[in-house]
Amino acid sequence: MREERIRWVWRGYLEAGALVILEGDPSTGKSTIALDLAARLSRGESWPDGSRCRRRGSTLILSAEEKMAKIGRPRLRRMGAELDLIHDVPRLFRLPGDFVR
Repeated sequence: MREERIRWVWRGYLEAGALVILEGDPSTGKSTIALDLAARLSRGESWPDGSRCRRRGSTLILSAEEKMAKIGRPRLRRMGAELDLIHDVPRLFRLPGDFVR
């Protein structure tokens, strides 16, 4: 099997085209981190560690908690995000109700 080279969006942290999950206790800043990264990528702005974002890109946000239209979009706007590059799925699933053990 041949190895594939990783294409990084943010070297060492975010792989291009990969699923990224932020998991943790409520009210610990997960949404703020996710929206900040999406806003930076949409503008092509440097990453939190100061490294250069090589190009602008899109983000697809799937959130089981936050309503993007009421909460996420206004926050992204205040962060200066290019909103046309940030997409969300309004209702994909609800935790834990949509999952059966």
